[in-house]
Amino acid sequence: MFLIPEEIRNALNQNESFVFLVKGKAGTGKTTLALEILGVMKNPLYISTRITPKLLYKHFSWVKNALPEESIIDATTFDLDQILSAEMEPEFLKSIQLQSFPDFVRVLFSKINSAQTGTLVIDSWNAIATLGETNWGKSNDLLANYILELIRQKNFNLIIVEETEQETYLDYLVDGIVTLYKKFVEDGRPIRQLQLNKLRGSPIIYPIYLFTLDKGRFSTMLPTPIHDIFPSDKIQTIENQQNRFSTGILDLDNVIDGGFIPGTATLNEVHPYLGRIHAYILLRMVFQFLKQNRCVLAIPPPGKSYSDLVEFIQKVVGDANFKRGFRYAIAEQDLELPPNTVRITPSTPKEFFNTVLKLFADFKTSSPKDPNLLIVTVESIPFQSDLNELIKELRIFVNRMKKTNHILIFTTYTGNPLIQTIKNEVFNHLFLTEITGKVVIYPKNRLTNLFALNFKNPENEYRIDLIPLV
Repeated sequence: MFLIPEEIRNALNQNESFVFLVKGKAGTGKTTLALEILGVMKNPLYISTRITPKLLYKHFSWVKNALPEESIIDATTFDLDQILSAEMEPEFLKSIQLQSFPDFVRVLFSKINSAQTGTLVIDSWNAIATLGETNWGKSNDLLANYILELIRQKNFNLIIVEETEQETYLDYLVDGIVTLYKKFVEDGRPIRQLQLNKLRGSPIIYPIYLFTLDKGRFSTMLPTPIHDIFPSDKIQTIENQQNRFSTGILDLDNVIDGGFIPGTATLNEVHPYLGRIHAYILLRMVFQFLKQNRCVLAIPPPGKSYSDLVEFIQKVVGDANFKRGFRYAIAEQDLELPPNTVRITPSTPKEFFNTVLKLFADFKTSSPKDPNLLIVTVESIPFQSDLNELIKELRIFVNRMKKTNHILIFTTYTGNPLIQTIKNEVFNHLFLTEITGKVVIYPKNRLTNLFALNFKNPENEYRIDLIPLV
């Protein structure tokens, strides 16, 4: 996660003036983006038509260090004495042949004339244009040309905030255009997207970014490098809360009210090509339980070998914890057995679930602590069976597991016909998917925000953070 797209930074840090248009409907985050940009630029100036400096600092307290009050032009009201005394450069006035300026242009010229270079934000153009037409009596298109001429003569960057998604006259004058969108998905949960429509002289690497306004900051997120994420063996367990047992991911604990409750089941529904990312989430849960001297039984989907992850678990938790507390059950006859793996050969749903319960019950001799963790993949049950019979036996299995006071996790890819049945039996229903290339997770049975997954550098502690999309 980072604040401003690299493409925007590069465009504004060229050796010549760059005019950037930020578009979008009200509430999409245009002002926050403009302020974030000013926060990393030299000699920032901000023209505000909607908010006074006092209110600006109240709503965006972080901006005060980057944008001192003298760098803010308050266009909500004008000090006429300051306007009348503002020094105007005769050569500039003559070059654009203006006889009468809107008041704010006089103040603007006075401000930028004292700086060699800098970045100016006009927030918003709609109000300035209306002010220009009302007080000046001329087209706001003409006003835009004059301001751009002033900016380019002084080698300033200009960021114009415009309250629309539609194409306007400004689109043809500027060097870059970004449009911000706020959308609602999955039962009214908000997401925000930034689209780079135009960027003259600078390459666009990612045309669309997911972003959030969490904690009042504008933070864009790069697509998740799904094939370049590898877990680290540097982990720390998380202290359990009263009657709650951590998932190993602190932010996920907070989403599900403190962690797993003993005697409950959870469904992890996963987008098909995010299986490996989901495995890393499960790994944190496995490490959490094994390192606290609890036990874990994992039953993967048939036909897939996760021997590398099993060996990694052994490396992280140590031989003693691994041999005592971890079991891995597979139903394939031709797959090589990793360490601590048992082979099962069920022929009916009832036999399958009874075998799982027996394997899990065997942990009583090696784990004096409750609860233990059972992870069952139901993506492809290892036998052919009538769906109704499978549903019946699955419900019986869940109810029996709940009485053991342990923790059960079902995992499956989205689209599985068993999801409808399982979701009615579980306490948590988590969904892992991607939006604009960014992996996100959220509980389907709770009305929360979506959360983007942020994987820490493997060289540091193996940690997964959840960033609220607000």
